Amino acid sequence: MLDMIKLITDCPKLISYFMTTDKLCWKEDKRRLAKDRELIHSTILRTSDYANFTFRYNHLEIEILPHYCFNNHQHNANDFTVTNCIELLNNFVTEFELQLYLNKFKVVNIEYGINIISPICSKNLVNCISYHQKNEFVNDDSLKYSKKSFSVNEHGKMNKYKFIKAYSKGVQFPQFCDINTFRFEIKSKQSKFIKTLGIEFLIDLLEPSIYQNLKNSILKEWDEVLILYSKNTLAPKHQKYLTNQFWYEQKQKSRNRFSYSKKEFNKILNISGHNIHQEMKVTLANKLNSL
Repeated sequence: MLDMIKLITDCPKLISYFMTTDKLCWKEDKRRLAKDRELIHSTILRTSDYANFTFRYNHLEIEILPHYCFNNHQHNANDFTVTNCIELLNNFVTEFELQLYLNKFKVVNIEYGINIISPICSKNLVNCISYHQKNEFVNDDSLKYSKKSFSVNEHGKMNKYKFIKAYSKGVQFPQFCDINTFRFEIKSKQSKFIKTLGIEFLIDLLEPSIYQNLKNSILKEWDEVLILYSKNTLAPKHQKYLTNQFWYEQKQKSRNRFSYSKKEFNKILNISGHNIHQEMKVTLANKLNSL
C-alpha cells in the first residue's frame, strides 16, 4: 500500500557516500541562485533502480516509489503486500549497506493507498465522489478521472498536512488492471501527520506492525468520504441529497449540520437497499486484510 516516501538526511558521512558511490548514476546537475541567500548552491540528481537522490546545500533527499519499483517502474496497478514492501526496502538498505544508519533517514513525505474494483464504473465513481470531511473533491488535472480533497491554509493554499486522492487506476493503466480499478490514496508532506502513523525514520517502515497503522488510517479517512450516488431511485423528498448545492448549503449552517445531514443520507441509502460507500468500505477492509 506504500506508494511513495521521501527521506531526508543531513549526515555528512552519508551525503558524501551517496555523492561518490559508483552504485549511482549521474542524472542531472543544476545550479541556481538562492533567492534568500547571496550564494550559489547546486542541486545534483543521481539515480538508481531504487530511488532518486537530490543533493541540496545542507541535506540529501531520497525519493523512493516502492510500488512502482516492485513493478520495474512501469505501474502501481496491482496488489502490493506488506511483505513485498518491506522486502523491497530491505533490499535498498542492503544494496547501500545502510543497516547501521536507519535512524539517520527521516521520513518527510509519504503516500499510501489501496486499489480495489469499483462496484460501478470507476469513471462514474470518481464523478460522484464529492467530499472528504467538509473539503470538496476537486478535479486533478495530472490524471484523467482523478480528484483530490484538501483543506487550505490562511493564505488559501493547499495544506500539506494531509490530502486525499481518488482516481480511476483502470483508466490510467488499462493494460495492467481491470478497467474499473479504483484507487484511494492519502498523502502528507508534514512530519506532524506522519508521526501520527508511528513513522519517523526509515527503520520504522521495516516494522510490519506499522502497516496496521496505515490500514487503520485508510479506513478512517474513507469514513469521511461522501459519495453522491444512489443505485436505486430515491423518493422525491430525498433527491436533494444527491446535489452538490444541498451539501454546500449544509456547510453554511451550524457547525455540525453537515455531519448530521451525512448521517441522515447514509440512513436513507441503507433503507433503499444499496449504500455504495458502505459496500466499498467492506471491500477496502477485506483487501487491506489480504495485503
